[in-house]
This record gives sequence, structure tokens and C-alpha cells, in this order.
Amino acid sequence: MYNYRMVTDDLYWVGADEHRLALFENIHPLYHGVSYNAYVLLDEKTVLFDTADWAVGRQFIANVKAVLNGRPLDYLVINHVEPDHAASIEEILLRWPNVKIITTPKAVALLNQFGFGLDPSAIEEVAEGDAKCFGKHTVAFVYAPMVHWPEAMVTFDTTNGVLFSADAFGSFRSLDGKLFADEFDFDREWIDDARRYYTNIVGKYGPQVVALLNKAASIVGLDNIKYLCPLHGPVWRKDLGYIIDKYTHWATYEPEEKGVMIVYASMYGNTEAAAEVLAAKLTARGVTNTRLYDVSSTHVSYLISDLFKYSHLVLASVTYNLGIFPPMHNFLMDMKALNLQKRTVAIMGSGSWAPRSGALMREEIDALSNSVGAGIMKILFCFPDLAGYLFDLAVSAGVTFSMLRIVTDVEVEGFLAWVNSPWCALAFLLLLLCSLGAASRITASRTQKMGAALEPLAENNMGMMAYEKIRGEDVAVFNLKEMVVKEWERTLLRPGWITEYQKVIVKYGTAEVLQKAFLDLAVFVITAAKAFIGVFGIGNYILYRGTVGRFVNSVSKVVRSVTELRENNKYLEKLYRFLDLPDKMYHGTLAVEKRDDIE
Repeated sequence: MYNYRMVTDDLYWVGADEHRLALFENIHPLYHGVSYNAYVLLDEKTVLFDTADWAVGRQFIANVKAVLNGRPLDYLVINHVEPDHAASIEEILLRWPNVKIITTPKAVALLNQFGFGLDPSAIEEVAEGDAKCFGKHTVAFVYAPMVHWPEAMVTFDTTNGVLFSADAFGSFRSLDGKLFADEFDFDREWIDDARRYYTNIVGKYGPQVVALLNKAASIVGLDNIKYLCPLHGPVWRKDLGYIIDKYTHWATYEPEEKGVMIVYASMYGNTEAAAEVLAAKLTARGVTNTRLYDVSSTHVSYLISDLFKYSHLVLASVTYNLGIFPPMHNFLMDMKALNLQKRTVAIMGSGSWAPRSGALMREEIDALSNSVGAGIMKILFCFPDLAGYLFDLAVSAGVTFSMLRIVTDVEVEGFLAWVNSPWCALAFLLLLLCSLGAASRITASRTQKMGAALEPLAENNMGMMAYEKIRGEDVAVFNLKEMVVKEWERTLLRPGWITEYQKVIVKYGTAEVLQKAFLDLAVFVITAAKAFIGVFGIGNYILYRGTVGRFVNSVSKVVRSVTELRENNKYLEKLYRFLDLPDKMYHGTLAVEKRDDIE
């Protein structure tokens, strides 16, 4: 059963739709199919322009036969020999053995390499600018090297203004009975598929596409092109300037729109939350043209497509195995492979103990041509979140203060009387406040200094091997030096890296041990005395000792979270300023003032 359509007088579309293929080139998802286009010209001589993938070979052959209606096939013009367009050549040769093949010398070499075994006497090799007359119609051949294969050419019919454009101006998506772009709402239904096709298939070869457009303008004149007949997607007969303008943007890597594309890589939802906060703040400040993508669940071909559309890009990635999260790394590699340029890029690197992703992503972005990189925003995460710490703090505080209750139905003297008095409660509260202050100071200082100490350590994977060993230990004041020395000797690290980290651990670890020991002693004395006079049982010492420790630890964790948020805000200042946002933004409950001295 045949199914063809007339393009213009004497010219027919004889292609076919493919709905069963899941992955184009076994990599790009096809949710709406794809068309394989070929065209037959009925002149004094009959001419077939390209063939089709063998998946639709049966339909393609039926269409060619129906259009020829018993006439012989005189010429086969091969503009592009990629298998999705050349696979049916052998079927054409079997049915019309006298057909003459017109193509480029490089195409002939590739066809022989593919094993077609072409008869040299049946081949006409054409050069740049050659012409061929088939009767009423004369066509000119224009080389299109690396759009997107080296042998490619386009063919222009000077009689009716049809440009057979090979893979240029193509698109994903099946035609489903329609043929012309004006038979669709192209800007709503097709443009995303057209962009995704170009950017992922041809996107690397922008300069070659520009050269082809310039050659077409000089050789045939863009105003003389009345039809665009690509090898995929709809035929253009109206508003050719629309699709040519899109191709000009894509080929020159100029963004179509001013907007922000945020791509995040998140393991446990924290980097995702940061990306959503950024998107919300951008929207609140009037930057509404934004898109948010999870790099793990979005196929990279869609990310590349939108990246060619928008002017600004934010990459937010967690650190994974001391590197970039693999799907994000894959996205960056595709960006490099497709030669992406002229984008403004901001980076958010995150991690809980060795945030390396930001610096590594910056290195990849710096390798892209004509792309502007912002400073790196580093996000240090602490688990669980701040709200959980505050809840823990409230619960433990209630139990802690219950330890200070006073009974009036006992008669005691001396120290025991003092323990059962408001003065003891006041003294313990003062001790607790001092302990909390010390714990907070220790936590804040250690959080800042550990980050500084680990910066050089994180630059070296061998250094991180030693850090992996160290970080899993508790505060090991007495054997830390020995352990560090052994790790240093094993990995041949520069001792300066470990020494600085060791100083931080020993200094603040010792202070923390002393602070906790002093507080534990006070809790023991008070609970033992109160148990002696019958306020509560001696077993409550275990409860109160654990609860007071939990209370102090909760305060420390809150301080650590706030400290890390403040550290994050230093990087947020850079990011907000770089994205040219208003003077004041907010991250959580912490205000961020834009400053002019940020680089």
C-alpha cells in the first residue's frame, strides 16, 4: 500500500514515518516517532533524491513504485549516505539496475566502504557548483561538508526553487499524514523537536552550518529558495525566514531567549532544594523565564536542546566520589562535545565534607569557548536539617530543666540544702549557659577552620584517601597523631596538608572533651545529691546525663548549621550579583546584601 504526497508540480514526497524506533541513533529518545524523507522528480528523466532507512524500506519502495507508475528510474541523487538515508540503496539497485547514481566522491568512497559494490560506470561524481539538467528542471550541487558528515551535499532545483537540504532543517517527530510545516502549529508543536534534533545531531558543527548558509546565499540566493525539503521532518513552503532565523541562532550559538536554565544533580534532595530556592528567588525578583531540570531523570538530549535556547545556565551538583555527580559530568561532556558557546554560567557545588564538584565543573566550563563563568557557590550540607535540630533542642531542653526541680518536704543541711535551693538551679543554669557558649564557639570555629584546612587536602585524591580514614573516627585526641603519620607515610602525602587538619582536630577536639567532661561532672554531682535526698532515683542520672549532653549537642548542631548557611551566603552574594539580581535577596532566614567588591 503506497502513501505519497505532492510537494509541487512534478515533485513528490515518497518517504515514510517510523513509530516503533525508541532511540534515534540508539541514544536520543523518540516519543513521537520520526520521518525518513525522500523525493521523486518526474521530468523527462525521473530522479529519486535519497532513500530511506530499512525500517521503513517496504513503504518507501511502494511509494517510489506508485509515483513512477511504470516509468524507469533514471537517476538517484545521494545527498547523504548515513545509513538512515542510504540503507535502501541496494533495494533501488535491485529493482532499477540501470539507474545512474549522482553524488560526491567522498560519498562514493563511503558507499563502497559500506559494501554496496557500486558499478563505477553507473556513478557520476559531481563537484562544488556543478549542474545537471533532467529536462525542464536543472539542479545545482553545493557541498555541505560536516553538516553533519564529510560527504554531505545539498541540491538546489533552479526551476522551482526547491532545496534538497539533506539533514539540515530536519526535525524529530513523525509527519502522521501531514507534510508541510504550515499544516502544523509549528511553533507550539514542533519547534522543541526541531531544536532537539539540530542541537544533538548537528549542533557541534555550527561553523559548517554557517558556511553552508553563506554558500547557499551566494550560489543560489536565499530569496530564490521557495521550498526546503529536508531528510527528516516537514517540508517548508511558507515562512522560510522563521526556520532560517532559528538555524542562524543555533549555528552561531546565540541564545534564542534571555532566560535561566537550572540543572541540578542531587542525591538526597538537598541540592535540589537549593536549586528550587534559587528558582523561587529568581521568579520573585522578576526573572520568570526559568526552567528547572533534574539531570538524573532528564535525558541529556533535552538538556542540550534547552541549553541552545536559553542565555543563562546554573549548574548545581553534589560531590560524588570526590568528583562531579556522573549524570552531571555526562551533561558537561555533551556540552563540550557539541561545542556550546556564548552562555553565562553560574555554578553551585555542594557536599557535606569535601565539596569538590564546584571547582571541577568550573574547569569544564572554562574549556568552553566564549562562555562566561561566574564564581563558584559552594554549599555545605549538614544532616539532618536545621528544623530537626531545633526540634531536638526543644525536647532535650524540657527534660534538662526538669532536673532542677526543688522539693519542700525534706529537711537537709549544708551542701544538700544548697543543692535543693534556687541558688543551685541558678548556678547550674549559668554553668549550662557557659557550656553552651563554649560549645557554640568551638563548633563555629571548627566548622570554619576545618573547611579551610581541607581545601588543599581536597585538591588531591591521594590526600582525600587519608581524609577518608580520618573523618570516620571520633574525636581521637590521644592517637590521632600516630594515625595521621601512618596515613601520610602510606600515601606519601605532603605533611603540611595533614598537619593543618590535625591542629584543628586536636585543638577543638580537646576543648570539646574538656567542656563536656566539666558539664558531666556537674550533672553527676547535682543528680547524685538530689537522689540522696529523695528528689528522684539515682537511675535518673543516666537519663539526665544523656539529655543534657543531647541538649548541648543540639545547640552545637544548630550553630554549625547556621555557620554553614552563613558560609553559603558568601557564595550566594557572588551568584546573585553575577545574575544581576536586585540589591537584597534572602536564603532561608538570612539576608544577603549585594556588594560591589565581589569579583
